[in-house]
Amino acid sequence: IELWIGPDFRMGKDRQGDIPHLKELGREFGFLVKVIDQQLADDEVISSTRIRAELAAGRIREVTRLLGSHSFFLGKVVMGCQRGRTIGFPTANVAVAPEKLLPADGVYAVWIRVDNKVHPAVANIGVRPTFDDAERAVEVHIFDFQQDIYGQQVRVDLVERLRPERKFSGLEALKARIELDSKKAREILSAEIT
Repeated sequence: IELWIGPDFRMGKDRQGDIPHLKELGREFGFLVKVIDQQLADDEVISSTRIRAELAAGRIREVTRLLGSHSFFLGKVVMGCQRGRTIGFPTANVAVAPEKLLPADGVYAVWIRVDNKVHPAVANIGVRPTFDDAERAVEVHIFDFQQDIYGQQVRVDLVERLRPERKFSGLEALKARIELDSKKAREILSAEIT
């Protein structure tokens, strides 16, 4: 097992753990530590701290530029309230590990991988304020898709944030906005190469 780190690596309380300490842990627990050169994108230093901050702010295009590929997360499709189905936008409710860093609440153009096939989709990440839900959730409406995928593991690749999450006056207003979001996501994804 190898662990690759940057030259400015720090860990632990008050960032006291350094490269020699990590190498010592590697010897003790059986992994090799490799230090790579500082990475740059357009003459800017790339760091995991910066990438996490950009992701938390929902700046997905910047995250993609820094990583050189889309940020993604994995999850299992679980049963939801099935509200989307009632307004013509069924969603795959994706349960994500609680320690996984997700982007800022909002609506995103995404690719979703189901059974090793990639599908265009639009996702809402957040608390669904129109329904006064308190629990954060990931809901993905997969375009032109009819399969039952409950219980399956999926991969969601983030492409672009369309807008922040917001509360609507009712189901009709929500439905109208999902139609606009879906159209915008389709346009963005049609220009993407998967």
